[in-house]
Amino acid sequence: MPQKLYRVPSTCHVCGKKFMARYNVADRAKVCTPKEHACKRGDKNGRKIACLQGCCRSKYSSSASSAAMDNAIDHRKVLSDEEFKNVIAETRKVKDLISVTLRFIAATGCRLGEALLLRVQDIVFRPGKLSIAKIPTLKRGGRPVRSVFIADKHWILPELKILVTGKKSTDILFPVARRSVQTRMEEILEKHKPDREGLVHIFRHTRASQLVAAGADWQTVRQALGWSNLEMCKRYVHTSEDAISKVLGKIC
Repeated sequence: MPQKLYRVPSTCHVCGKKFMARYNVADRAKVCTPKEHACKRGDKNGRKIACLQGCCRSKYSSSASSAAMDNAIDHRKVLSDEEFKNVIAETRKVKDLISVTLRFIAATGCRLGEALLLRVQDIVFRPGKLSIAKIPTLKRGGRPVRSVFIADKHWILPELKILVTGKKSTDILFPVARRSVQTRMEEILEKHKPDREGLVHIFRHTRASQLVAAGADWQTVRQALGWSNLEMCKRYVHTSEDAISKVLGKIC
């Protein structure tokens, strides 16, 4: 890993050691740490748990807090149109179930945990109409399932039709390990977006931004991504410079 990528000043919340992190997701979130950082992540049933692959949950140092930047234009949290195109193309180079899982998440904006709970019966194909993916929301109450619509001409539909062929309705749609999906995504982002925050979840930010760029109103975005309030939409939508340029061009 090139040392220059470790440029975010951070402080480990476990051991208090200061180090230069690679990226961070929030004030207190998982960061990618250098290999020499070898503290313990904490206790679990009386035994120490080591940091996973050199990562630990850390906290911004005061100097990095001011660099958090406005969420609305935080390009580290979202893929640009070109980056999105490149990432999808990269997933097609390896024809396996993990790659299809990544493309489904990119197409729907659902969470990784939700995608791994989907069963074959949750995908409803409707010729001539919008197909539906019934996404489990991981909620114990309220609406445990939400519907995500997929356009007839969307590139993910042919793949889904092939995927469900010959399977039982109760079979898991994506029988893959969560960590394997995250690892694949990290390998892909290393090539196309090394300076970013998050891994698979970047697709959720990107989907929200794509919907707004396509002209969707806030309620449509909220329903499509499954949020209970509009405040969450504001945290996930990232305005691109191209979008700002188009708006300014209309009023100048």
